[in-house]
Amino acid sequence: MDVRVKLTKKMIFEAFLNILKNKPIAKMTVKEICFAAGINRTTFYKYYKDTYDLLEQIEDELIDNLQANLEHIDKSSLSDIFTIILTDISEKRKLYVALFSESQGKVFRKRLFSLCYEDNKKVLLEYFPGLPEDKQEWMYYFIADGCNSVLKQWIQGGFKQSIEELVDFLIKLIGAVNKFAEL
Repeated sequence: MDVRVKLTKKMIFEAFLNILKNKPIAKMTVKEICFAAGINRTTFYKYYKDTYDLLEQIEDELIDNLQANLEHIDKSSLSDIFTIILTDISEKRKLYVALFSESQGKVFRKRLFSLCYEDNKKVLLEYFPGLPEDKQEWMYYFIADGCNSVLKQWIQGGFKQSIEELVDFLIKLIGAVNKFAEL
């Protein structure tokens, strides 16, 4: 990609994120993104159909990068999986804070957790041996929604706890669910 194209997209991206901090995407206009980025609307439309397309491309890039990072780890370890995800969120916190606060953020969080479903399903079954197949997905989403809530609190709380502390807590939480589950 041409350096100028990268710079232009970065300017659009930064302007979008800055506006998203104070305004939901439904009320955001291409005109205000262009003004904030210092570009004209033709340039914006060269790369994006509208604000939702821009948001989707940002989310796609994040998820693609996260998937690439997850390909290089031992997927039999929830600790490793959580560490990769939380490290990515911490390193790109400005972006994740904006995406998680957006009303569309529920869709993004669901996409984020769904990307790991197949890998995590195998690991999850080790915590819940004998879990009937029809309940595996239920258990995954129960745990994913719980992790999502913890993650949301971590982000909204300003990332005060370390990644290691959060991973340890999540692993213990899953272990506690296992201990008391009557499946």
